[in-house]
Amino acid sequence: MASTEERNQEASEQQAQKIAEQEQNQAEIATMSAAELRTELSHKNNDYIFKLHKLLVEGGYADADANTKIDALLPEIIQNQRIGKPATQLYGSASFKYDQMIHAKAKPKKVKYWMRSLDMSFLYLVILSVLFGVMGLIPGKKNTTSQSSGIVTLIIMAIAFGFLLTWFTDTMEASRNRKKEEKHRFNWGTIGKVSLATIGVLLLISLTALVNPAINPVLPAWGYLILAAASYGARYLFRLHYHITGRTI
Repeated sequence: MASTEERNQEASEQQAQKIAEQEQNQAEIATMSAAELRTELSHKNNDYIFKLHKLLVEGGYADADANTKIDALLPEIIQNQRIGKPATQLYGSASFKYDQMIHAKAKPKKVKYWMRSLDMSFLYLVILSVLFGVMGLIPGKKNTTSQSSGIVTLIIMAIAFGFLLTWFTDTMEASRNRKKEEKHRFNWGTIGKVSLATIGVLLLISLTALVNPAINPVLPAWGYLILAAASYGARYLFRLHYHITGRTI
């Protein structure tokens, strides 16, 4: 009677042999053409492919396009067929697989930096316009607001903070990833860059106070509220045009 150690050794060898056979099968299948793979189909799998092809053609696919889609499945089908697993177990019924194929979810596209930045700038413009509009409606706040709420100042502020926040988010994310690789060392360089960028944005905004009032007029309260509504609409159309969904930071 074999000992426990011998049984474990035998099981380990069998597992290793099974993995080697699977790898050999994968390598062999990878070199086979679609026509060669079709000749290996079992009667059951061949019937599955026939039904799937028929559904694709009935669904509007040209015969060649339907064959191209099915050819992409053949390596996986043959690989599983060799270990006794038919396509019905692998994918479900032909109609279920067809439904999956025509409703396959597209991979979400990565939103570019400038798109995320402008999206945030529009959002800031909405928030600041509402804030200035509300402040303009409060008695006694009009004079205080007028000193720093010109429309040019408002737009520059929104754009600057929109781009700054997006850059800050990307920089901190990259810093966190680096710290994981560098055994959590604190990155003073990143903090310094963020601090300098923030100071630069604040200086830029403060300089707009020197702009001629004719170029940088202060709107009445209702003007800012209209600007907020227009900015919200512009942001909605911008997101719709570039298919931006959810949060962008």
